[in-house]
Amino acid sequence: MTAKMTARNFVWLALVAVTCSSLLAQSKPAARKWGLRAAFLDRNERSVLEASVPESLEAAGWRTISIVKPGRETPKFSTSRSEIRVPFRLRVDRLVTAARLRLSTTGEKSGVVDIEVALNGYTAGQIKLTAGQVKVLTLDPALLSDDNVLVLRLPGADSCEPAGDELLLALKAAELELQQVALPIANDMTLLPLPFLDPRVEEPTTIQVVLLGERTLEMVRAASLVAAYFGLQGGSRLRFAVFFNELPVGNSVVLTAGESEVTLGRSKGEGPTVRLVDHPNSVDDAAKLLVIAAATPGELLAIAQRFATGTIARGGVLPGNRSEYQPYEAPRWVKSDKAIRLDDLTSGADLVLEGANGVTQAVSFRLAPDLFAGITRAIPLVIDYRVSVPPGAPPPELVVELNHHIIGRLAVPEPAQRSTLQCARFAIHTSQLSGYNELRLHADFSSDGRGCDCEMSGPVLPRVVIEGSTALHVEQLHHFAVMPDVKLFVYDGFPFTRFADLRETAVLLAPQPHPAELGLLLSALAHVSAVTGELSRRVVFANSSSTYEKAGRNRDLLVVAGGPWHPWLRSYADELPFVYTPGGLAPRCPWRPGVLLNYLTGFAAFIQLPLARRFAQTVLPILGVAGVVSPWAPDRSTVLLLATENSQVPALADAMGHAEASLAGGDLLLAGTARRGTFVLGPRTTRGALPLWCKGRWFFATHWLLLVPMLVVSALLLGRRSARALELLAQRRLRIPRRRQL
Repeated sequence: MTAKMTARNFVWLALVAVTCSSLLAQSKPAARKWGLRAAFLDRNERSVLEASVPESLEAAGWRTISIVKPGRETPKFSTSRSEIRVPFRLRVDRLVTAARLRLSTTGEKSGVVDIEVALNGYTAGQIKLTAGQVKVLTLDPALLSDDNVLVLRLPGADSCEPAGDELLLALKAAELELQQVALPIANDMTLLPLPFLDPRVEEPTTIQVVLLGERTLEMVRAASLVAAYFGLQGGSRLRFAVFFNELPVGNSVVLTAGESEVTLGRSKGEGPTVRLVDHPNSVDDAAKLLVIAAATPGELLAIAQRFATGTIARGGVLPGNRSEYQPYEAPRWVKSDKAIRLDDLTSGADLVLEGANGVTQAVSFRLAPDLFAGITRAIPLVIDYRVSVPPGAPPPELVVELNHHIIGRLAVPEPAQRSTLQCARFAIHTSQLSGYNELRLHADFSSDGRGCDCEMSGPVLPRVVIEGSTALHVEQLHHFAVMPDVKLFVYDGFPFTRFADLRETAVLLAPQPHPAELGLLLSALAHVSAVTGELSRRVVFANSSSTYEKAGRNRDLLVVAGGPWHPWLRSYADELPFVYTPGGLAPRCPWRPGVLLNYLTGFAAFIQLPLARRFAQTVLPILGVAGVVSPWAPDRSTVLLLATENSQVPALADAMGHAEASLAGGDLLLAGTARRGTFVLGPRTTRGALPLWCKGRWFFATHWLLLVPMLVVSALLLGRRSARALELLAQRRLRIPRRRQL
């Protein structure tokens, strides 16, 4: 082991030395592995080895990757019969200086648990754990690269024994802790989005945005376009820290209209410019500034739009920009006017599952989040597939999973029929679909049905092909949703994402928005762009009470506030399901006629306000998301993003995750550091259209308490009419017949 590591380190050092001495600072970012990481360095200033000495202030702490952690999200790890396998990625512009693995047991397994740890094919060490103990294994940082696989197994265990399941049962927590330093990269625009984020790595990321000079609406619009650019590549996890007229430590995006100390001498006489430059106050020469500068606010907005839309060279592959979008048409959405075929999602390829053990294939897609089929109507999923099993091999077990719910199994035909195309049909309920969907197909080819077959061998392996003609039939669905529903906004940006370029969206800001409010706005717009795949190019901004109605009429409203001083909040305080207090956000019930309909949905509606108040007192919210009907158009919605003093850098990502709820939907979401809750407090309406009979069925199914008085009244009317009929019948039977006169 020592000899292997010595040889590996020698080769790595030699390759770094050769690379650093031969390549210039403007080299292209072509490499992903350790030996070619030097392509990202500014070779005119320092080498990789020199960069590893000082510790970056951005990475001064330890980054934790949770493998097994109760109550916390973990990476996608696989548990086979013999081991636990965890793939993870690290940023290409970071160097790991220290690494350790922290393990603790649950006490479910008595005695000593001996665990062998392997990292990228090399044995990193062994840990002996007893019940209740916590052990830390120090890992060699040289074992880590950009793409990594961590394996936990019982030493000497049979590959067909259930060692992986035993480990998962025995481990209470398993965390990989890393300490990293930033590597200096070249001042090359093609390296973007580095050093701000690495699109390959899913980790919480904070981007610092500096606004220099007068903060006009044009500057805010320019910052929103830059945030959308990063959202297209970094997804919805981004957080933005906004600063006014000061340069923070670390990588920052600087927007300025006019001359300033940051841009003085860098862009003089060049007109509007976008540059990646060294941070003047960087301690380790690794921090960069993305400077977007112009002489006037109008020029700043124009150059920011050119940068975000791709006229200026930048890294990453982004969807093409279009001048016009139809409703529910977005680059990252699948059209719902026809059946969704598998080959449309896989560029014409079939899904192939082949092997001797367990195999999984997955495909993801986005739909319009307000698709509705009806109360009892199902959505057909038709899977066409072929099964090929060599002689003597057991038939595979095929499982279909949609959004983490098993919806059924695929039947394996008899040997005589396996050459023909098979077809399976599943009924999907509307509640099983969402904006973002993932279809998974699992095949277990093992003889014991547990994902392991040590005896299966040969040139021909069992094979299952999911044909491209597989289709999800959504062409008959309607666009219909109960509004307001803050969850639709938090996860899918709805209703603003109805148009990908946000042409029917108005953002209402305070006259002098605080940094926390602007950071929250930028995180929301980055999330919306990540959902649609398009920039928020046509959104309208307003920051005064005199222009709110003009900007917001016939548009959906996005109101961003950090306190009760926002003019729009003061004007419509009686219609809101919350109120700002010195302690933060306090839920309230806006008594409007439509609120009475909420109490017809079930007994949970009667306790929504007490639950919300108790939750706010217990959790101390750091972020709130509320929804109401637009005051200027009954068919439009208003979403309010509410920052509090409990968080310095609020982001929409704080509202994502499991939320406690006793009713579907919700017009108020309160997010704490570890808990979230949604509540229905104000009146609700519907958005979209349904056939009259279908909407009637939906109304009585969701407002079922209305059926009780209807049943009572119907019973009383029926009883009264029945009593009268019975009385007449009794009189007729008791009436004495008259004698006939002769």
